[in-house]
Amino acid sequence: MKSKLILSVFFFVTTNINAQEVQSLKSLLSDYLIDSWLECVSTECVDYQYNSNDTTKVMLVKVPDCNVVEEGKAIFLIVEDHIKHFEEIEFDQNFIHIEERQTSNSFYTYFFHYSSIRGDIKYYFIDLTSYKSYETVWLDGKIKIDDVNFNQKRIFGKSERTKTDIELELKLL
Repeated sequence: MKSKLILSVFFFVTTNINAQEVQSLKSLLSDYLIDSWLECVSTECVDYQYNSNDTTKVMLVKVPDCNVVEEGKAIFLIVEDHIKHFEEIEFDQNFIHIEERQTSNSFYTYFFHYSSIRGDIKYYFIDLTSYKSYETVWLDGKIKIDDVNFNQKRIFGKSERTKTDIELELKLL
C-alpha cells in the first residue's frame, strides 16, 4: 500500500500595523467611539487590510467593547484614512470580507452585511484602482456577483434565491 502525503495549507490573516499605526487608528476612530471603547482598539481589531506600495489603503476594523463579554462590535470600513461606513453590529459574522477579485473590467474587494434586525443583505465594494467605495441597496437575499462596472456604477449577478439575473445600481459612499 502506498502512503500519500497530504499537505494542508492554512492562510492566516495578519495585520501589518504597528503601535504607532494603532495610535493613528485610535485617533481616527475617536470621533465615533467613547473612551472605554477606544481602549479596546488593537491590532486584533483589524479584520481585513489591503496594502498598496507599503501603505494601508483599505481596512475593515471591528472594535469590541472589551469591558463587556459577548457584546456587539463597532465596525468601520476605512478607505485611505477616511471612514466610509460605521455601524454597531450585534454579531461578528454580520459584516464580513468576501474576497478581492480581478475581472476584465475592474479590480475590487467587497464585503457582505447581513442585518439580523431587518433580515436583509447589503454589499459594499471598494474599487482597488481608484479607491472609491460603493454600496448596494438592501436586498432580500444573497446574489452571486458576475461582474462589476464602476464606470457605470452597476453590478451584474444572479439571485441565489430566485436564480434570476440581477442588475443593481451602486451608490457612491
